[in-house]
Amino acid sequence: MQNINEEKFYSISAANGKVIEVAGEDSANGAAVQLRTNEQKPSQQWKFQEAGDNSYRILNRLSEKVLDLISGGTTDGTWVHQWEAAPADTQKWLIVSTTDHKNKLVSRAAGKCLDLVDMNTEDGARLQIWADVAGDNQQWTIVEVAEESDEKPEEKTVKAAPAKAAVKAEPAKKAAPAKAAVKAEPAKKAAPAKKAVAKKAPAKKAAAKK
Repeated sequence: MQNINEEKFYSISAANGKVIEVAGEDSANGAAVQLRTNEQKPSQQWKFQEAGDNSYRILNRLSEKVLDLISGGTTDGTWVHQWEAAPADTQKWLIVSTTDHKNKLVSRAAGKCLDLVDMNTEDGARLQIWADVAGDNQQWTIVEVAEESDEKPEEKTVKAAPAKAAVKAEPAKKAAPAKAAVKAEPAKKAAPAKKAVAKKAPAKKAAAKK
C-alpha cells in the first residue's frame, strides 16, 4: 500500500492525468464528484484520514467533506458524491496498490472499486463504484501536493537593491616628517685684514751747508 501522510494533501489522477474534484467548487452536501483537468485548485486536492481497519476517509480540501456513496448504495453503478463525515462504511476506502505506482480505491461498504461512469475520461465524467475488472478506469495515481512557501510573494514592483555600504576611505597616510633642515655651517669669520705697515721713507739727510 502507498505510504500516506495524514497531514498532507494529494491529487488523485486517472490514467489520462485528469484529477478527481468536487464539481463547481461546491461545498454543499450532495455535490457531484467528477473528473477534470488538473488546475491545482483546492477542490481538486484530498486528505486521507485514517478510519480504522486500514481504511481512510477521503476529505476534500475546499469543502472539508468526504467521498461518499449516494443513498448508501453498494451495487454496481452507484454514483459517488461528497457528504459531511459520518461513522459510515460508505465513506471508508481501502487503498490497494497495483502496478506502476497506481492504486485502486475500494469501497469498504461495497467491496467495489472507484470507477469512471461509462469509462468516460473527459472533463465532467462522473464517478461510481463497480466490481473489479482490472481496467485503467479503476486505477488511480495518488500524488502529494507541493505546498507553496509560507513567505509572502514578491511585490511586482522591483525593489531597489539596498545601497552598498560606502567603502571606507583608507586613512590618509601620515606625511613623513620633514627631514630636519641641514644646518648651514656658520660662516667662517674673515681673517682680520693685516694692517699695512706704512713704511716711512727714510728722511733725507739735510745737506750740509758749505
